Amino acid sequence: MQAVIIAGGEGTRLRPLTSTTPKPMLPIANKPMIGHVVELLASHGITDIIVTVAYLGNAIRNYLGDGSEFGVSVRYLQEETPLGTAGAVAHARHLLRGTFLVLSGDVLTDVNLSDAVQFHQHRNATATMVLTSVDAPTEFGIVAVDAQGRVEQLIEKPTWGEVFTDTVNTGIYVLEPEVLDTIPSDRAVDFSSEVFPRLLADDEALYGFVSEGYWADVGTFGGFFQTGRDILDGRTHTQLEGFSFQGGVMIGKDCDVHPTATIEGPALIGDYVYIGPGAEIHPYTIIGDNARIETGSVLSGAVLFDHVFVGEASRIRAAILGRGAEIRSRSVVNDGVIIADGVFVGREAVLAPDIKIYPAKKIEPLSTVTNSIVWEAGSPRTVFGPLGISGLANIDITPELACRIAMAYGSMLPPHSVVMGARDTSRSARAIKRAMLVGFNSVGMGVEDLEVSTLPVLRHLVAHSDSRAGVRVALDPDDPQGLLIHLVDEHGCDLTSGARRKVERALEREDFRRVSGSEVGDLRAYPRSFESWKAELNARLPMQRIRRLGAKVVIDFSFGSGNLSLPQLLGSLGMDVLAVNSYPSTIRSITHDAHSQLQTLSRLVVASSAQLGLLVDPGAERITVIDDEGVPLNDAELAALLTKLVIQSDGIKEVIAPVNMPNTLENLANDANIRFTWAGLDLNDISTRVRASDEPALGVGGHGLFLFSNLTSVPDSAVSLGYLLSGLEHVRQPLSRLRRAVKVPKVHVDEIAVSYAQMGYTMRELRARAEAEPHAELIAIDGIRVSDGDRFWLIAPDQLEPLLKVWVSDDDEAGALATLAKLHEEVRSIRDAAPHLA
Repeated sequence: MQAVIIAGGEGTRLRPLTSTTPKPMLPIANKPMIGHVVELLASHGITDIIVTVAYLGNAIRNYLGDGSEFGVSVRYLQEETPLGTAGAVAHARHLLRGTFLVLSGDVLTDVNLSDAVQFHQHRNATATMVLTSVDAPTEFGIVAVDAQGRVEQLIEKPTWGEVFTDTVNTGIYVLEPEVLDTIPSDRAVDFSSEVFPRLLADDEALYGFVSEGYWADVGTFGGFFQTGRDILDGRTHTQLEGFSFQGGVMIGKDCDVHPTATIEGPALIGDYVYIGPGAEIHPYTIIGDNARIETGSVLSGAVLFDHVFVGEASRIRAAILGRGAEIRSRSVVNDGVIIADGVFVGREAVLAPDIKIYPAKKIEPLSTVTNSIVWEAGSPRTVFGPLGISGLANIDITPELACRIAMAYGSMLPPHSVVMGARDTSRSARAIKRAMLVGFNSVGMGVEDLEVSTLPVLRHLVAHSDSRAGVRVALDPDDPQGLLIHLVDEHGCDLTSGARRKVERALEREDFRRVSGSEVGDLRAYPRSFESWKAELNARLPMQRIRRLGAKVVIDFSFGSGNLSLPQLLGSLGMDVLAVNSYPSTIRSITHDAHSQLQTLSRLVVASSAQLGLLVDPGAERITVIDDEGVPLNDAELAALLTKLVIQSDGIKEVIAPVNMPNTLENLANDANIRFTWAGLDLNDISTRVRASDEPALGVGGHGLFLFSNLTSVPDSAVSLGYLLSGLEHVRQPLSRLRRAVKVPKVHVDEIAVSYAQMGYTMRELRARAEAEPHAELIAIDGIRVSDGDRFWLIAPDQLEPLLKVWVSDDDEAGALATLAKLHEEVRSIRDAAPHLA
């Protein structure tokens, strides 16, 4: 026997899920609805199947193929214009032979089709409608039959006053071919509203087979949720794939469920799913294949399609998340929310109940969404962050994106020029770097591969070779699950803001250079990469003074690749070094606790009577310093101490610092009668100013980053250590005494959520109020900086998220906290009074 599956509807009631996916392809219990229908047919020996498709029909073709995977044969008919249910079947009349079945591709049922066919044949029926009983028949066509099953009356979608039975039409029919001969071919025709009423009026053999099996028309979101729950409760004979556990939990193959995660049944977990520590999966939750649920997240009655990502400590309650949706950390998605395919929800966002987010929309972090989003894009303003291009490995930073970034950047460079590539020791960085090297090659760029190397070494080699650019991929120091892509220019410096915008535009437009096969770039290894870097530092650092000090130092390498470069230099410095965590290890660098690491280093410094301790970040650019008494220096203290030392010992004539540093640095420069320059928060701005200075200059990058004009003007932990030791030899004082002598007020850092729509107005009003303050010095480089004596505050928009960053410093701790509270109140009052909210 043959069957026709009608699968051409648009599923408008299930928008936005059906905006990019035909309704029959929406997954019920992790399988497309049409997949359930085909399996039902196959189980009754019906293997010759014709599928009529229209809206997004290619998705159905790709899924079913020729049907061999399901043990059936599938052929397709395309509706060029809507033909209705009967018209679509009549379109297939040339393929049909004898009695055949008609089913919708967007229902979930376990009706006994064999019994229905047998009923039809025993009654010598022309057409048999499969019927079932429902609680709310007004949404369907009700059908009355006599004792033999012959149809007596039909009413399509009756009012409650017209309801005379709870028996309704399921849209499953057994038909004889002659039924199709009466169907016009020049317009849309439906079975329920035209064909069957005419058969009834002509007294044809129209029968109704009342089935006791399960049937659900998944036409609404309520029906979508209920059908999934019915399957989990065992109310259907639908076969679930996976391993059955106590409490009605089904888990697919190769899942990674942390021992501290909890799953309460009934629940269905697809294949290759990751569920992190402390995550909670509550009853009636369905999770699709390749989903990832991070630490501490809670899912209650939610339905997640394939490839969904849920960040840590998020809450998802009775919502549907479309394919590839991303919910970032600490977000809340409330009951009835429908999130379509490819939607991005930023961290700490709150989605009010029953709203709908259409495909590929981006919800700003920290936002509260109370209305459905159909047209607004809400996309991030930039690809680049403060340190480079960052994101979760293989979720944000994918090989596809990495290749396209390389193609975008490479297309801006001269053809056949050379790019250097490097990475850290992690496998994810290796994969992404390889994708980027392929991207560069594909736009005609040659690549010299340094393999595992530090960022300072890459910067040095690019600046001292004929390379036009460099790229390094490494684990993100601020997120152990993230990756950071550093793009550098021909000087070894981070890209300027203008160059970044060009890369972003090329990436958005896919404006990539295309070269012939013979022009594809080459890839070659770059041997002995550390030797040139070491020779440069030996030539430029004050080596004799450092050797005279004969320092005893404890260095923690943080399991990074700095242990491949720094030891080559340390042997030249005449130092007694105790090395800690001095081997590269991706797992250890991801899982180690930074606070405990610092405490251990402090104890080692004191126990070994070392002059200082040095914590080197895995990328070998940043340093954290611990004095001889085991006290860690905070960011501002280290910046002030190193500034004072190099002014006294190494002939520095200009100090350049970002506007979020305390006034102590400016005071030190003024006391020494040397130039001081405020710079922006972007490291590239500091680097550019250092490189352009006509005097020996020091750039203070913050966060343990320092730049020296005589050494390529880029940060390097080895250079920072060298100048620190040189300064200590000059003053011949313990670091602890210098720390106590230089009074550096604490800098308080906070943030205030402000939407992008409110950002410009808020900053304009803040500046106007700041300019009206008496005796205050205002600097507007990045944000607004107001200083008065040794006090200052700074407010600047964040580069990646809709919020304002706030820095406050005051000798008086209580005064600093009072200023911080006042700024919070002032920003909120301005934000809430923004004109567009009126």
